[in-house]
Amino acid sequence: MDNRISLVLADDHTMFRVGLRRLLEESRGYQVVGEAATGREAIEVARQTKPTAILMDYAMPDLNGAEATDRLRHDVPETKVVMLSMHRHESYVLQALQSGASGYVVKDSAFQDLITALETIRHGQIYVSPSACTPRVKNVLAHREPPPATTNWVQQLTPRERQCCRLIVEGKSTKAIADEMGISVKTAETHRAHLMRKLHVHNVAELVRAAVQSGLTDL
Repeated sequence: MDNRISLVLADDHTMFRVGLRRLLEESRGYQVVGEAATGREAIEVARQTKPTAILMDYAMPDLNGAEATDRLRHDVPETKVVMLSMHRHESYVLQALQSGASGYVVKDSAFQDLITALETIRHGQIYVSPSACTPRVKNVLAHREPPPATTNWVQQLTPRERQCCRLIVEGKSTKAIADEMGISVKTAETHRAHLMRKLHVHNVAELVRAAVQSGLTDL
């Protein structure tokens, strides 16, 4: 009987995935059953392979890690997610946990930190890298309660508004946003207007600041 933990690696950097796959397979006890370079690919691969866990990069094209995790919670509830991120700020950690992640590992941690995370979630517990475990995060973990929303407006956004927000942060023009989302320029402008209203901001610079501070999107 194969008792190895089956994993999907979701990261838009090919060399990172290759290196991580090698380390995991050399460690034994782990089997990489799929890879993905975008949030949408991660969801599709998870649906097909139903792995024990997904190692999910926070900042990815298409859908970021938190958005993809939120969808996976409903589509493949038996699969757990360990978020990988360069960020230690608690807003990112809380957003990841709120989306349904079972773990949060800072990318510049030692490899053993990831192994500890995998073994922790394997036993039904939540793991956060020590360097990202602020008092507020520790309180959330201690009470085993869903973390509070980092901002009220985050939960008010529709998935399309979140996608539009990410593209705005990336500096895309309204025309480029419309093309990527497969919508008209007018609809893209409507999404932008709704974002401005829900975030209570008046220009793109304020929108970008609010989105990054909340952990909704990344730069």
